[in-house]
Amino acid sequence: MPIFEYECRSCGKRFERLVFSSEDPTINCPECGSTNTQRLMSIFACGGKDPFPNVSTKDMGSTSTCTSSSFS
Repeated sequence: MPIFEYECRSCGKRFERLVFSSEDPTINCPECGSTNTQRLMSIFACGGKDPFPNVSTKDMGSTSTCTSSSFS
């Protein structure tokens, strides 16, 4: 049951939606009700305890870390 990010092409509202595999693929905008929505590409978010508590980010060099950003 993944959570997907969407953007409404009619009003520009960005929102998240828990999508079940058996669910109708039509996603309505919670702001304006339009079905003209687009699923956005997302990257994973990390939560919980720090997996490397004794490692400084400067020690990781150019290795990226998990973020909650999205691409559009």
